[in-house]
Amino acid sequence: MRRIVSIGAVAATALTAAAMAVANGGGKPSTKAVSATFAVTPSGTNKASTCKGADGDYTLIRGRYRGTSTSSDARLAGAISIDGDSVVNTTTGLGWMTGSLRIDSAGNHDLNASFNAVISGGQLTGFLNGRGHENDARLLGGLQAAFGQNGLTSGSIGSTSPTPALIVTGGCDRHNKHDGGDDDKDHKKKHDR
Repeated sequence: MRRIVSIGAVAATALTAAAMAVANGGGKPSTKAVSATFAVTPSGTNKASTCKGADGDYTLIRGRYRGTSTSSDARLAGAISIDGDSVVNTTTGLGWMTGSLRIDSAGNHDLNASFNAVISGGQLTGFLNGRGHENDARLLGGLQAAFGQNGLTSGSIGSTSPTPALIVTGGCDRHNKHDGGDDDKDHKKKHDR
């Protein structure tokens, strides 16, 4: 159990990957702040096991969680399913979870996202990086949830200021990049010499 997870490293990695994906997107960029709350129930088929770590015993849960997501944005409202593997130190309560999240909303707006998260003090905090069907929309942002003995119970997407969530579409490329004016032209002239 030498794996140490830092929320800063998790967020930085997720943001870098997300930024590259958005930069390569087509069309003009657009962003919208979104949030949702959800309640889920662990599946009866979840598998829990334990292992010995260098710093104590760990509980591993290979879990499925199903429930309902509520949001003023239709793309985040509907049946929610979360699948993931969690590993938590039984003494310190510290651990991590990796997995995927899906929201089956009305119409053709389903969202699928992957996440990496840390667990501390009965709370899960992570970062979502996903995609919807509408105009290649992406979901980027924070995932928070209560984490108990049986895994996840309830939580939110983008509901706290340190980790907001966005639906983003399009991207900036050479075809729609803003002309920076004379400074950019002067720089180009110097570069061409």
